[in-house]
Amino acid sequence: MRDVGGMAEARFQEWAAEAGLVCNRATVDKGGWDYLLQFTAVNPGGKQIVSLDQLPPGASCLVQVKASDTLEAPDVKLSNWRLLANPAMPAFFLVLNYGGCSDPRDAFLIHVGEEQIGRLLKRLRELSPEERDSLHKHTMSVTWTDADRLPELNGPALRAALERHIGLNPIDYQKKKRAWWESSGYEEGRIKMSIVTGPVGERSALEQLAEFAIGRLEELPTTLTALDEERFNIRKAVGPDLPREVTLKLEKLRPVTTAKLQIYSDGNRRTAFETNLFASRAIFPFLEGEFDRCRFTNELFELVISAQGRVEVEMFGLKPYDERPLSELVNLAELMLMLEETKLNPSAILRLRATIEGQSLDIHRRGAIEGFPLDSRALMFAGAASDAGRLARTLNIDDQLLASPAALVHQRRQIECCRILVGNDRKAIQIKGTVPKDTPEDGEFAYPFVAGAAIGKTLVIVAAAVHGRGNFAPAAEPDLKQVSLLEPAIHVVDSKVILGGSENRLSLPPYYEKIEEWVAAKGFTLLPSETAGEEES
Repeated sequence: MRDVGGMAEARFQEWAAEAGLVCNRATVDKGGWDYLLQFTAVNPGGKQIVSLDQLPPGASCLVQVKASDTLEAPDVKLSNWRLLANPAMPAFFLVLNYGGCSDPRDAFLIHVGEEQIGRLLKRLRELSPEERDSLHKHTMSVTWTDADRLPELNGPALRAALERHIGLNPIDYQKKKRAWWESSGYEEGRIKMSIVTGPVGERSALEQLAEFAIGRLEELPTTLTALDEERFNIRKAVGPDLPREVTLKLEKLRPVTTAKLQIYSDGNRRTAFETNLFASRAIFPFLEGEFDRCRFTNELFELVISAQGRVEVEMFGLKPYDERPLSELVNLAELMLMLEETKLNPSAILRLRATIEGQSLDIHRRGAIEGFPLDSRALMFAGAASDAGRLARTLNIDDQLLASPAALVHQRRQIECCRILVGNDRKAIQIKGTVPKDTPEDGEFAYPFVAGAAIGKTLVIVAAAVHGRGNFAPAAEPDLKQVSLLEPAIHVVDSKVILGGSENRLSLPPYYEKIEEWVAAKGFTLLPSETAGEEES
């Protein structure tokens, strides 16, 4: 009877020599492997090495050779499998199929990698701890697919297949193999517990669980009834002696994922944020209805939505002198103004769209949103930041410029004036005052308006003529009469954006001169700024 196993080992040694691999045969066959193969050190990617101590070590691997005339999957003892799965070194099975011939017809190189390690660990998990010293009595078959087939039956093909699995740096490979050993089977989480919890104060037990799961409750008092480790869907108790009364704490609750949160209002306001998403059912899958909650949060605010459509918003403390990109401040301001609209107008609809891994969730909410007390100072900031954003979009100002909430509030009237002028917001401006009694009343009148505002370290200057037909009435002084402009139009004569500008260096006369030139060219009557009396914006 021929020795097909000996034939296979001889062929393997021939291929190793052909590929330039150092082949060391095991003299004591108790380690689960037949050969130790050694590679010469490789310069990864052909990089220039400035010092020889930076060369990665040469790779080594273990190979067990199997041969058959029938291509049946060989069984291997679990004790040997465990030795080959050790993260310290790459390991392989080489299966040669002779099919009754003198030369192999097929060869398969099976990597003891992620899939095979997972199979082994699951088999070990299924055994009781009492089988620890009897692993040699249990076996697991070596399986392969067509992807494991060597394209050619020679040494170079063998070496190429080995290097494809091991890579250029054996240290990197070892890290991967250790990760497979440590993480396989824990895809659905590691620790499973059974707890009993009750109401605390006005919060029901389910309310407690929901708030804890989304990170709004830091501690959860419970009674622990079971604590198991689950791997490959097989549960085993962590230990026999467990405390009964325990307080659960999540030191650092990890978000389920990130989400883009877009918010729209009936008043054509819109804003968008990148947020972290926390979901109550990610921790407690049985929570439903009002307790099925999603929490979207970033460093500026948090928004909680329940499955029944309830929406809560909480603003975090925005430091007055904390400089941030204008775009961030504008987005927050738009959100604040939309929330204020829902409080003032019960019929207002707030539309929310959460985009999570390409999937969108839309929620429409009518009426006031809970949990966001906004004082007058906060609303002043919101109005100033919103106006600054609109001004930046109109004048193509970089919205990544830095500004602080306090500075925007300080400049809120100046920013608003600039926004009204460049936005041609005719309803937001009135011009009225007094002129000499003998001033002609026919034709159009124009009032020169120059506004300057600082947004961070950027100075905006807008020079405009507010013009329209005059409406006249007697004044208290006998030599004067009152004038107001009916439905005035706004024409921007000049606007400038000065990076690093300062109001202290702003010279207004040249801008007034430009306005006067435009008014003269149009044939309008100029209302001097010193006699125009009152402007409201």
